[in-house]
Amino acid sequence: MTKKTAVILIVACSVISAVIGASCGAEYTMRQWETADSARAARETAAEKQRASAISARDAADQSLLSQLFDCRAQFSEGTILYETPANTQLSIGLRGVLGLPVNVTPGLNVVPRWWVPAKIKPQIYGPAQGAVYYYVGGDGKVDGPYLPTAPGGQR
Repeated sequence: MTKKTAVILIVACSVISAVIGASCGAEYTMRQWETADSARAARETAAEKQRASAISARDAADQSLLSQLFDCRAQFSEGTILYETPANTQLSIGLRGVLGLPVNVTPGLNVVPRWWVPAKIKPQIYGPAQGAVYYYVGGDGKVDGPYLPTAPGGQR
């Protein structure tokens, strides 16, 4: 074998080895690239799911707040008028200094408006409240009632 042939074989083997090394390195690099790309895609998918979850949670919170706002607005678009009977009034019929007959005013018959509350409430009573009633008055002036107040726990 001549010197020239030996150099050609060495160069050819070097080129072949370089091509094989480059192709193996390229294959390894491509696999690493695909692994990194799939991991990035998985992270993006997880982040997108988390964003969607946060958006849906925020939307649910917004809907809850809007619902509460509309309930509050409805609550304060009406008013409540509380009526009560005056204290047991003693009237006497007769002449001054002469015979007087005491007459009790019947509770419940002569209720008078006592309080107006600018909200729709459900009042409760403590103790006896004979003749106490309440009405709801809408923003359009319509009156709804009478309702009887209840004691705490639903007892009358």
